[in-house]
Amino acid sequence: MKLFLPCFLVVLTDQVSKYAISRLIPLGRGVRIFGDFIRFVHVHNPGAIFSIPVGACFPYIVGAACIVLFIYSIRKRSALLSLIFGGAIGNLIDRIRMGAVIDFIDIGIGNLRWPTFNVADSCITIGVIIFLVSMIGRKSAVE
Repeated sequence: MKLFLPCFLVVLTDQVSKYAISRLIPLGRGVRIFGDFIRFVHVHNPGAIFSIPVGACFPYIVGAACIVLFIYSIRKRSALLSLIFGGAIGNLIDRIRMGAVIDFIDIGIGNLRWPTFNVADSCITIGVIIFLVSMIGRKSAVE
């Protein structure tokens, strides 16, 4: 249950936010949230996280990585890995349902903008960064 709840909450938050964006903002249009710095822009991303282009084998690689992370998270009882797994599930739902992922968070200044992303991407990124930092910390403690 410790692993299921955070994963479920990530998927729920991701899917509800994408549903709201798809209903409130027409595809290709945007709304300023915090001046020009933060905007919600409704786009469909056929690529990977942060709009990175992907090949035909990418979904299989992601699927295998999710299985490995899930097994590892069960073994380690890590809610942190549930962030990664929940984010992957959230984006996978979109890919299966529509062949692309709904992205909407657009951050930047003027034309200098970070690739548009979503809640699932944020959870995956935060989970991976904290996981890697904790692994480096463990490795340093062992040495």
